[in-house]
Amino acid sequence: MHYPQHTQKLIETNLFCTLNKRQFITIPKVIRNRLHLEAGSELTISMLHGSKDLLVQKPAKHTLENIMVLSNRGTVRIPQELKRYLCLQAGDLFHIYLSADERFIVLKYCMNHFPL
Repeated sequence: MHYPQHTQKLIETNLFCTLNKRQFITIPKVIRNRLHLEAGSELTISMLHGSKDLLVQKPAKHTLENIMVLSNRGTVRIPQELKRYLCLQAGDLFHIYLSADERFIVLKYCMNHFPL
């Protein structure tokens, strides 16, 4: 699996998130605190090559990625084109991994259509 160049080590968080009906996931508060994210923080969400896993991180200064904004509830919208391309559905479950340098999270796809 391909991760950003600056690190490849991921830390198991034992946390999960679920894609809701409005295409949002909630990033747990403990993770938001570790990444220094607050309401209004800009994030990019991209897919990792060859999987349904998603990479969530603060955007680089000049990026062509979609920039999504973290809500005051800690939710962020998954871009529509990713949802379509990866065939994601409401109820899909992701296991949350934190990079060792606390610069990004990886949402590892767990299963299709977890009951809401």
